[in-house]
Amino acid sequence: MITTNNPAYIGEMKEAYLMNGGTWNKEGNLLGVRNEYAKPNRWGCVLGIGSDKKLMLCMGTTRPGKPATEKKKGGAEWLGLGYHVDIWKRPEFGQKFGMEVFKQSGKISGFLDANRNYIHDPSDPLFQDVGPEAGAWGHSTHKTDLSFINNSSWLCQVWKFYREFNSIVKEAKISDQKFFSYMLFGLKTETQKFYDMVYPS
Repeated sequence: MITTNNPAYIGEMKEAYLMNGGTWNKEGNLLGVRNEYAKPNRWGCVLGIGSDKKLMLCMGTTRPGKPATEKKKGGAEWLGLGYHVDIWKRPEFGQKFGMEVFKQSGKISGFLDANRNYIHDPSDPLFQDVGPEAGAWGHSTHKTDLSFINNSSWLCQVWKFYREFNSIVKEAKISDQKFFSYMLFGLKTETQKFYDMVYPS
């Protein structure tokens, strides 16, 4: 996990958040950077939290694993890029995962990987305004080192390391927010630097 209090980095993340249509909360903002072309079923995205005082970036995935891609009827669901308003509740215990998690509260939009090729094609069907029944949670695995995503994600945004995710949860709970919005960036000019911090060449 990369943690920084550098005002310049925080300022750049805030600018990227606003540039992509988000609303920055000085107390805490959940974020992801998707590398769509990372190896299939491998960890290759960034997940984290940023505030006016701190930026925390971790390894994770915003992409479904192999079982969802190959078995889900109609194709695996991917959360769409962009700003998802009040997508998650304040962290609470999730029996399914045995840890505190970010449970879906708001509506989400995205697409189905209908041709099961692990990327977003123009022909992939879209879905919009799907409520908490979608189960798009933010959570981690209990593994200390899991090389493949596999069943860790069927739609959820998943931190690779539980210890790091627990630090994100603690940071989120410092704020008084009852709900958290989430900015899912693509890998672009304004986010490349942050991606490279977590996955150095």
